[in-house]
Amino acid sequence: MKRILAMALTLCLVLSLAPVVFAEGDYYNKEGYRICDEEITVTTAGSFGLKVIPEDIIAWQQWRERFGLKFDMTFYSGEDWKTQLNLMFASDELPDILCDASMSNAEMTDYGSQGYFVNLLDYPELIPNFLAYCDEHPEYRAACTSPDGAIYGVKMVIPCTVNKIARTFINREWLERVGKEQPFTIDELYDVLVAFKEQDANGNGDPNDEVALGYFSAGTGRTVNALLVAYGFNVNTYSGYNLIQADDEGKIYLADTSEPYKAFLTFMHKCYAEGLIAEEAFTLTGNEVNALCAADRMGFYATGSAPFVMSSQDITTDAAWLGVIGLTSEYNDKPFLPIPSGIQSNFKVAISADSPYIEALVRWVDYLFTAEGQEQAFSGYEGVTFDYKFDEVLQANVIEIYVPEGFGSKDEFRQYKATFNGPFKVFDGDLTRNVLWYDAPTEILTNEDLVAKWGWMALLTYASRREGLEHVTCFPTECFTFTEEELNKLATLSVDLDNYLSVAFADFIMGNKDLEADWAAHIATLESIGLNEYVAIYQAAYDRYVAANQ
Repeated sequence: MKRILAMALTLCLVLSLAPVVFAEGDYYNKEGYRICDEEITVTTAGSFGLKVIPEDIIAWQQWRERFGLKFDMTFYSGEDWKTQLNLMFASDELPDILCDASMSNAEMTDYGSQGYFVNLLDYPELIPNFLAYCDEHPEYRAACTSPDGAIYGVKMVIPCTVNKIARTFINREWLERVGKEQPFTIDELYDVLVAFKEQDANGNGDPNDEVALGYFSAGTGRTVNALLVAYGFNVNTYSGYNLIQADDEGKIYLADTSEPYKAFLTFMHKCYAEGLIAEEAFTLTGNEVNALCAADRMGFYATGSAPFVMSSQDITTDAAWLGVIGLTSEYNDKPFLPIPSGIQSNFKVAISADSPYIEALVRWVDYLFTAEGQEQAFSGYEGVTFDYKFDEVLQANVIEIYVPEGFGSKDEFRQYKATFNGPFKVFDGDLTRNVLWYDAPTEILTNEDLVAKWGWMALLTYASRREGLEHVTCFPTECFTFTEEELNKLATLSVDLDNYLSVAFADFIMGNKDLEADWAAHIATLESIGLNEYVAIYQAAYDRYVAANQ
């Protein structure tokens, strides 16, 4: 509102001040590509850590050639970006478009409502692809919509299912050494973990160096996701605490206060007390956790990457592992796989309301939602940075990114030459991975050649085909929108609850707090911090989300 009032007050001075010169209405094409027949130079800025020269990136060259958009790009490190962005707002000098805004819902709502950013919905005729995507994925529309109904920016989404789900693995070679089958229940998992610890599962002659349950808050914190699912929680978490859920009646509650969650903590404490979880679970660094993986000392864990990455080997070594999906327990006897929306929490791209090229940039944002736009974000352009090649084992066409001379791998070429791997990347991931996930026949998923090429992706895809396993949409907290009043309250409540719960989580697992003697006091502390108000805010947000998607 401050900016809107300021703009209104300056109207009386418009004849005496140099006005913003906006491009004429015919400077762009309303349909087809190029967007601009006569090239325009567009300023853009954002958070981006790689040291690259934009003009050397093939994507930049292609955008200029195909769309008539010459991007004048300025990048800042993650630490500097927030400072620079605040300075831009303070001086009223935003670039034409933010290419990696890294702005939260609260920030986008605040600045958007003040008039800093274009509401994409004001240009419906220019965003047919964006609107079609929103119609197909209403959760994406909900995630990008501010409480005032406007869409001031767009977020990055991970479209490949295998990239979105929790990646949990158990060492197949360890199972064979201790004579155990793959576990499917919490009780079976416990028996396997005990065997891992007691029977020299890695076969190096030292029966005391195995970390059976590879939970580390740094590096493999995602392990808790597979365990929480066993207790019936439909979550996508790295922390394991502050988990919002809804019951069958649509009533919101904090999972951390429930009996199944208490049972989950009891299991974790039991594993910690018996040495199945490392004593240093809450103190080791990510690099130290990777060193344990490289030394073949971890038998069961989840990660944001893959076993071969964690152990610094090549993807063929993933064949020593099995994917783990759908554990069950006495609290949940139906195996299920939570599939997150893949929508990231922060906004990626937003157009300045002061840009002289609003229409062209609205069309550019819309292009990012075309099939080609989605594909080029990660892989570049067919015939320029990759080709489609027929995979004999998969029996399907897949993307093969080039490896030109001077580059050690296709990923190196992709990240440092083919694409920006950050700016304007609204879609993240090789889209042909969905061919593996959805279309590959189950009987070929254990083929040695296929596993050698696709590694962890083949392991998880095979695990996802288990008979009786239900695939469900993960509880969509990332799609909720909040009013300004709610955001102001959450700014304090979320931090206070998170800080307390993170400490309590570790204390209960390590035994610093007793799950029986201290549980009532734990709940009382949560209530004193503001648990009931916190839940009420999320209830209102959830109700809005449900109403918007009916």
